[in-house]
Amino acid sequence: MNKSTLSSVASLKALTLIVAASLSLSACVAPKADKGGDGKGDSAKKTDATASGTDTAAGTASGSTTSSTSTETSTATTTDSKPAAPPAGQSGAAPEVKSELDDLPQLNAVRDVNLSKLKDTTVICTVNGTPITVTAFKKEFREAVVSLQNMLTTQPGKVNQLLGDAKAMGVQLTDDERKRLLETAKHKEALEGKSFADFLKDKKITEAQFNEQVLMLGLAFKTGTRIIEGQLLSEIINRELVLQAARAAHYDSTAMNHFITFKHSPRYDEILKNSNATAEQIKDEVVNHEMIALMMEQIAKTANLPESALKAQYDSNKDKFKHGERLRLSHIVIAAPAFDNPPLESIRTQIKKQKPNLTPDELNKEEQVLKVHQQNLATEILARALKGEDFKSLADRYTDDVQARSLKAGGDLGFIDLSVPIKGPNGAKSDQQKLTDAVKGLKVGAVAPNLVQTGFGYHIVKLTERQPAGLLTFAEVKPTLAQILGAQNKELAEMNWIREQRKKANIVVSDELTRAAAQQKSAQPVR
Repeated sequence: MNKSTLSSVASLKALTLIVAASLSLSACVAPKADKGGDGKGDSAKKTDATASGTDTAAGTASGSTTSSTSTETSTATTTDSKPAAPPAGQSGAAPEVKSELDDLPQLNAVRDVNLSKLKDTTVICTVNGTPITVTAFKKEFREAVVSLQNMLTTQPGKVNQLLGDAKAMGVQLTDDERKRLLETAKHKEALEGKSFADFLKDKKITEAQFNEQVLMLGLAFKTGTRIIEGQLLSEIINRELVLQAARAAHYDSTAMNHFITFKHSPRYDEILKNSNATAEQIKDEVVNHEMIALMMEQIAKTANLPESALKAQYDSNKDKFKHGERLRLSHIVIAAPAFDNPPLESIRTQIKKQKPNLTPDELNKEEQVLKVHQQNLATEILARALKGEDFKSLADRYTDDVQARSLKAGGDLGFIDLSVPIKGPNGAKSDQQKLTDAVKGLKVGAVAPNLVQTGFGYHIVKLTERQPAGLLTFAEVKPTLAQILGAQNKELAEMNWIREQRKKANIVVSDELTRAAAQQKSAQPVR
């Protein structure tokens, strides 16, 4: 299913809200849109508030994240890996799929409980004495479902991933769910205000095609909620463990200082005005997210990555580090941008900002004068370079390549692999190809005799090295390996830390939940 197909069926924004309202899913209370009617609910506002304060750091354990499931991460990440099993007692569950709570056997009873049927004040379990209530679970669930709605609205490609998960998990729509989905999807609010017949005619689709896409979206949504259900309690436990460790490390005072700074920013006033959350709730969110970030940052520092590990990875994968013939170039660019490419502005835009009252003819003349000036400057520098003046000194002094000038690297562009062609727009030569063509046939150390004009301006180009096809050196590969393996190592450190905390934690199911599980089992509820 692609975005264009989905968009042709109905307004995704409206349809995902209708899907949520139509499906009766265990812990799901259909979330309401916010005041703007954009499909965002409390979770979106919560995310806005915390994002303005700090990015959420997340560690994973058994597929769980310590970040709030109100973010897209919980569903998007899960669909890229092996899906978690829904709690026992749900139709369509796949028993062979490992549960998020398998390492906490004392919580087996939770899988048989429909938490949405319990009183909000019911304590599910305690984590080192801190209670996790049904209220907290429902709140997190609603927020996660809203984020799922937003994800399906903005990323239709995720529907296919969730449909794959549905097959793996054995999730299906019941006859009643299919009936209600098709009925409510034909309401005018999901059809751009049109009647169903007019909508089909306008979109040039059949009723069968419409029904198919609605049911696919409904199944994807149901599967996403099942995944959330399978992970949610585990994630709440993980987050509580991280917060407890952060408090023990006295990060709460640092996080509070962070909030105080944030509170005096215009963003805080905007969030407080537009959010349904109270000032106290916003404070708690920002402080907690900052504490999590600080704690996960500290954990990541334990992820040591010795150079020997990088070298071993390089040695065992040399076949992946081959390169074709390569040229190493240095350049001096005199800026004369022909287009706007933020933050770079074209010559024309720069002139218009400086002299907004120019007529079109005057603007054209000013633009041409500046282009000629820049070209003449480039020609003068080229002549000096061809006469043997030190290229590095010229580049460090004159180049408009801000990064190269700050590095004082003589305009070094590094190696360009000629076996990896880069095409320009509409089949035209790319800027890279223009630069390499300019030095063809030159000896190493020679400067191209002519200026090279690109969309950025005028370039003076020097060939500094030529290499035949071969193998990238360890020194060249090391930064990339460090980045990739470092991220993997960091994630592993976070996972291991969470696992150890879960092993050591005193996690106890409450007596009231045990009684509720027995009552629900005897009543044999249909889910």
